[in-house]
Amino acid sequence: MPDFYNSGTVSVNNGATTVTGSLVLWSTVQSGDTLELAGQRVTIASVTDTNHLELAAAWAGTTQSGATYNIRYDAPARFAGVTIATSIRRALEKITVLEQARPNYEAQTVGSNTPPGSPVNGDMYVLGVAPTGAWSGHANNLAQWTGSAWLFTAPERGTTVVSAATGVLSVWNGASWLPYVGPSSFIQTLMDDANAAAARATLGGTAFQAVGTLTGAAGSFARFSGTGATDAVMQSIVGTVSQSSGVPTGAIVESGSNGNGSYTKYADGTMICSRRHLRAPGVIAGGAFVSLGAYTFPVAFSAAPVVTTSYDGGWSVYIMSSVQGVTATGIGGAYFTNVGTADRDTTGTNPTFHYIAIGRWF
Repeated sequence: MPDFYNSGTVSVNNGATTVTGSLVLWSTVQSGDTLELAGQRVTIASVTDTNHLELAAAWAGTTQSGATYNIRYDAPARFAGVTIATSIRRALEKITVLEQARPNYEAQTVGSNTPPGSPVNGDMYVLGVAPTGAWSGHANNLAQWTGSAWLFTAPERGTTVVSAATGVLSVWNGASWLPYVGPSSFIQTLMDDANAAAARATLGGTAFQAVGTLTGAAGSFARFSGTGATDAVMQSIVGTVSQSSGVPTGAIVESGSNGNGSYTKYADGTMICSRRHLRAPGVIAGGAFVSLGAYTFPVAFSAAPVVTTSYDGGWSVYIMSSVQGVTATGIGGAYFTNVGTADRDTTGTNPTFHYIAIGRWF
């Protein structure tokens, strides 16, 4: 143990014998030790508590406030063998207590700018950014009332205080006092998870775990079904669309064709069917109303779709007349007319009929 103590600061009034310490722990000071302050040395008569002591003679120097000091461990009793052994034992006990203590201070308030009207001796405050009155010019400082004056201490990075008013712990980060917010119960469950797998289970259950292990070919996407262990699966963008109670369960786009035409289905339920049909050769009389027959859609709709038609061919006198009997499965009849007055031999210039049907597959 060093033969002196000089942590914190002291205050003493001229003509007084009581010395008050700030941020001190005078548990190892004894009667007979020497206080060195402002170029003077005075013997210590007694130690009142860990931050107050009495001098053997009145302080003859000028009033000191928040001053640096030095206490020499030079009391005659320290040099007796039994006393030394006792002091060592007590010092070890104090070290154990200090190691187990919380490294923070208690302040009456944190962030106050106005000094209290009737401060209590020893009370400490953490000042705000714009202190007034006796606190003016000491923004963010620790201020402790000695009974006659305020002692100001600038915080060091990592200094912590707990507010007696709110119980909130605040930490000085070198620029401002930041309140410490304890982890929520959810975060606490993450903190005690044994490994990454357990943490993923806490964050999102099997769905989160599955995403981390999914693999798929280029052009795939991760689809979530909400079914527990198989919640996340890789799915091709183009493939077979499907659904369950209106929720997509397959690819995003599906397309195909058969003898009845072509179709494209989308995951949202939209479907487009189309067909291009060449009119058989033959003579079409002028003014004739010609039936193209019925058409079955390549894939059935869930309800009758909207159908649009057109044609192309070598004769500008053909027009589409109508489609009739549209159902979910097909067109009951399609018709066009030769609006000219002359018969037309369509051999080699046969008009071609088109239709596009747009609706839903579910």
